Amino acid sequence: MDVVNAFNTDYRASVQAKVLPDIYERVELARSLILSAVLDLYNEIDEYRDVTEQVKEIADAAKTTGETPTYHGVQNPVLKNIDFGSNPEIARMIADIPYEANDVIENRQLPTGVEYTKKINGGKK
Repeated sequence: MDVVNAFNTDYRASVQAKVLPDIYERVELARSLILSAVLDLYNEIDEYRDVTEQVKEIADAAKTTGETPTYHGVQNPVLKNIDFGSNPEIARMIADIPYEANDVIENRQLPTGVEYTKKINGGKK
């Protein structure tokens, strides 16, 4: 029992002190980067909202007056793809992270297209 107790106290604590700080630092940085990117995305969407609405009104008027037989869709220029009624592509990518994290936990490998990063380049923040 002395071995078990030593493992559960001293050894376990020393491993955690060695392994976890770097992992927690990267998770905190990733969280900050992701949430900052979301904030920037939506601030940029808001920045171009007025001009987008003005162009939509022009498109509506063109259809209403018969200048064009069809409505021409207008979407905020910050958004990558025409995807009416859905979240921006970046928001969908972020929403997939918990599922991807679960896949990493289960399969012990990164999803295709994700680059493994062991160290945070450039030091702290």
